[in-house]
Amino acid sequence: MRRKTVYIILSIIIVISILITAATCNLCGIQPGTGSTETIASTDESIDKTTSEVTEGTKDTTEEESLTGDISEDSGQSDQEDSNNVSPTINLEISEGPIYSASDDVCYWRVIAIVTGNPTPKITWSQDYSNGSFGEKIAQINLTRDNPQYTLTATAVNSTGSATDNIELTWGCDDGDDEEETSSEETVAEVEEEPEVYGESLKSIGAKSSISGQIIESLTVFIAGDSSGTPAIYVGDTVSNLKIIGFLSFDVSELAGENVLAAWLNIKANRIGSPSGSTFSIGDINYGNTLDPSDYSLAPVHLFGRSLGYSDFSFSNDQLKNAVQSALNDGRQYYQVKLEILYQGNNDTADGFEILLSNVSLEVSYN
Repeated sequence: MRRKTVYIILSIIIVISILITAATCNLCGIQPGTGSTETIASTDESIDKTTSEVTEGTKDTTEEESLTGDISEDSGQSDQEDSNNVSPTINLEISEGPIYSASDDVCYWRVIAIVTGNPTPKITWSQDYSNGSFGEKIAQINLTRDNPQYTLTATAVNSTGSATDNIELTWGCDDGDDEEETSSEETVAEVEEEPEVYGESLKSIGAKSSISGQIIESLTVFIAGDSSGTPAIYVGDTVSNLKIIGFLSFDVSELAGENVLAAWLNIKANRIGSPSGSTFSIGDINYGNTLDPSDYSLAPVHLFGRSLGYSDFSFSNDQLKNAVQSALNDGRQYYQVKLEILYQGNNDTADGFEILLSNVSLEVSYN
């Protein structure tokens, strides 16, 4: 009995020893402070840190590239805007005059400023008796007998600079014997009359359709003779408010060597829309044997302006006579004129004049 009790005690001791050994082996290979939970947490933290660094780096790079791109884009846009800017130029020319007004005994001139530049320059005048009635680009100067001379100055200014021009104006009217300016509602009677012949011969020259025509805003050229209908030109603007300038050419080669005593330019036109209120300008130029887009901006040598209350008119003066004589002296085959409406309103309708070439003539008296 005593021996059986000893065996039981030994068995319990052995079982306890085995359990202790097994528990000890389960901890083999694991160092204190480096448990699996801590290792994963540490790894995750490292990954998060690395990801954060990469993300922040990428974000910084993206922001830097974006900023650089914006700067480059802004710089390019600024450079483009700067490259489109053009410093102003200004040239003053006579639009009308001298014209005598008997009601107030003044001799007045109207002067036009031909201006270029981008942005569009602003014009200031040293004097303008019309108070802007003819638009920013035309000024009127009234000369009196006490003050028969005036130097008119105009300045064009935009964001890139300024330009100035001046013109000397002198009393050019007779001593009150000139007729007062024709009313804008009157029809010019000269159209209905045959010009007086001053010399031995009078030659009437029609406009040459093959080099007469019109130009729309320096872009499109239309030759009168290319039309399938009756040759004609149009002067005014389009429904899109694009300006149209007309050109007439007269073959004066048969007058070579002749002495011009007088000249008349006769034009009968059909009114389109409502062109009244502007100035119909005629000036002599020389554009050669072809009409090109660049002729749109060709400046006339002399300007003859008339009010727009009528559509049929004729004029004859020493300037026209001398201009025709100059063309002959220079050996030119053609005497040519440029016709335009100054400062037509932007009313989205076509306003101007249609001129059939059959209703145009240049008459020259010579010997």
